[in-house]
Amino acid sequence: MYQESRLLQAIPDTVLLVSRQGILLDFKSSERQPPDLPTSAIGKSISEFFPKSFVEQFQLCCEVALASGDLQSWEYEIPDDHVLHHQEARLTPLGRDQVVVIVRDITHRKQTDDASRHSEQCYKHLIQNLQVGVLIQSPNGEILLSNLGAQRLLDVSETQLLGKRLTELDFEILAKRTLRG
Repeated sequence: MYQESRLLQAIPDTVLLVSRQGILLDFKSSERQPPDLPTSAIGKSISEFFPKSFVEQFQLCCEVALASGDLQSWEYEIPDDHVLHHQEARLTPLGRDQVVVIVRDITHRKQTDDASRHSEQCYKHLIQNLQVGVLIQSPNGEILLSNLGAQRLLDVSETQLLGKRLTELDFEILAKRTLRG
């Protein structure tokens, strides 16, 4: 029992033991993520402490996990002090009528993903609007991105460039087209 307790302390996430009916049997809260469950929560329905959307998804995943024996997971949002937290819940069966739920705060990952997507959009917009021809290649030489300037200069469409290597392009034909223009 001491080893199990130490093991649970090492996990930074919230860990719940819940019955098939949604009754909280035991838990270990995380200090860094909602919901902050009181010790009096044991023996009560999770619907008293979690949003309805969580409870509905929990019930669905609980039935699937208990029937299949497979891990189930989903992501959801939970407001806390006017801040929206993104969380992931992983649920696995423990016996025939209980599940272990590990809840992890993935807010930072979501924010990083959003920032990365935004940065990529800005980068593509910049490249596309440059007045010079730009081709971006992978380390193995495949063309990953071309802008309108490069397409006009080479008199080819983006479809004709993407996935090809510069060595595959017929520069004699391209040169004749460019000289004609």
